[in-house]
Amino acid sequence: MIWACEYSLKQKSFHIDTLDRILEANRQAVVQGEEPGYVILCIAADCEAAHAFAREWEAEHGR
Repeated sequence: MIWACEYSLKQKSFHIDTLDRILEANRQAVVQGEEPGYVILCIAADCEAAHAFAREWEAEHGR
């Protein structure tokens, strides 16, 4: 499984999930004419690595 960490500027929050689920949610949003709202910042080998990226990003850049 491939994981991704994405971020929403509007919500000022991270979202971590499998890449397959994120891509499906993005496709559904586009089909419905909606803005997905998140930007993928990191692709990770596992959930723990994606969470570690989010913590490091937050420590370096804040929210």
